[in-house]
Amino acid sequence: MKNLNKRHFFNSGSIYGFLAFIIPLITFTFSLRYYDYTYGFNVLATQYSMWSYHSFNLGTISHPIYNGTIPNVDTVVVNGKYFDTYAPGLEFLGFPFSVIGFILDGNALKPQGNAIIMLEFFVALSASIACYITYRICLFYARRQPSLICGLTLGLATSVWPFAVVIFPHDTSMLLSLSSVFFALSYLKEKQAKTSVRGVSKLALAGLLLGAASFTDYLATLLIFPMTLFVYFSSKGRRSAQKSNVSLGFPLLISIFLVSGPCLVFLYNYYNFGGPFIFPEEFYKFASPNERSLGGLAMRFHLGYIGYAALYNLVSPYRGLLIFSPVLVLGLYGLYKILGSKEFRQDGLFFVSFFLTIFISYSAWSDWSGGASYGPRFIVPSLPYLVIPITVVLENSRKKISQAIFYALFCGSSFTCGMGAMVNSTPPVVFPPPILDYQLASYILPKLLDGKVGMWSLERIGAISNTGIDLAAVSFVLVLAVASVGYLVFKNVRDMDSSK
Repeated sequence: MKNLNKRHFFNSGSIYGFLAFIIPLITFTFSLRYYDYTYGFNVLATQYSMWSYHSFNLGTISHPIYNGTIPNVDTVVVNGKYFDTYAPGLEFLGFPFSVIGFILDGNALKPQGNAIIMLEFFVALSASIACYITYRICLFYARRQPSLICGLTLGLATSVWPFAVVIFPHDTSMLLSLSSVFFALSYLKEKQAKTSVRGVSKLALAGLLLGAASFTDYLATLLIFPMTLFVYFSSKGRRSAQKSNVSLGFPLLISIFLVSGPCLVFLYNYYNFGGPFIFPEEFYKFASPNERSLGGLAMRFHLGYIGYAALYNLVSPYRGLLIFSPVLVLGLYGLYKILGSKEFRQDGLFFVSFFLTIFISYSAWSDWSGGASYGPRFIVPSLPYLVIPITVVLENSRKKISQAIFYALFCGSSFTCGMGAMVNSTPPVVFPPPILDYQLASYILPKLLDGKVGMWSLERIGAISNTGIDLAAVSFVLVLAVASVGYLVFKNVRDMDSSK
């Protein structure tokens, strides 16, 4: 396995990096939702309260700030006031975008106004940047073309797409934790001697971004364990200058992580709920009394769920990663190849540990299926660590059949995920989860044939419920996604043939 890091890592200004960002952004922006304000409106309402009332609560029981949608499933009542149950990071990070929408809406909170589109655009922007970061990480292991293909695969052929067009925190959390991984890898892979300031600053940035991910998604806090283990063991046996940098940066990474993540969460909890370890989940009406102890968060985990929930999240028709994105099978094979490489084995273990930390944690969550969701919503932050290894497969396989298999799997994955993104990525909650239900066939396709497509771009031109226009629009977006990657796969095969 050839290390191409030195040749391409610093080529961040190339057209390839731009394409890794702009193609997903155009696709996501065209696919943004307009009518589904039931889920995520709690985030927007909190931001409106911050903007208009300088408060984090959503009003009192007798006077909620918007009677039509509050309360909803993701709000709780604490001391007679409504609060959002999400970790607060998305509310703060997306706040500038929402404020623009509030101003355009006349400083009003409208469930189908500009603010909800602006906040959805922020989520789409986060997912698009994550595709670019994936491209940059892939450059450690492959040429630019397969790296770009993998960056686009993350955005256009996984569950990143359905949840890049609605207001959920997972795509933003994914960007932050993935960026943390990028800075840790980029420092540890530098060959030339660097100043202590530069080296330590990268580890500090890794801690800051991972802390921000923790502030956005509570379970991202657990990622500090594989991160610190990777940095520590990867620095062993390296030159003394880098060891010195790590000895300075290692405690700084942990300290900045704690300040920018858990400490901010504790401060938020103390301000709103009266104690640093009291989470809004303690007041969640759908949690059992036993699940409301220990701050309302720790007891939502059930170790007895892990076995079957992990299996369902991996291969069930209802939530299976490999069912919604069969292209990820190549990611598992790529991980196998990386783990078998002496040069990159530590990287492979790093990717496996990040993936399993997220995957297993959410499989132990009491609502492992993710509620109203098209596909495995909770598992989205783990997806880059299955996509990145695909670049090893594309880089090292010179057989045309291997490239053809990838492209076939990509097309199937893109169709499945794209349909959910453009029609409805939050189908109704069914309990208990019907693990044999395949939502593409049972819910998405029937809604599409009825002309019930949820894209804001179609709503703006008055084309909703026009089945012909809806089918044409969905087909156009899917063709854009499939054709862009198809061209790159063809070019990759041609370049490999010419290098023989």
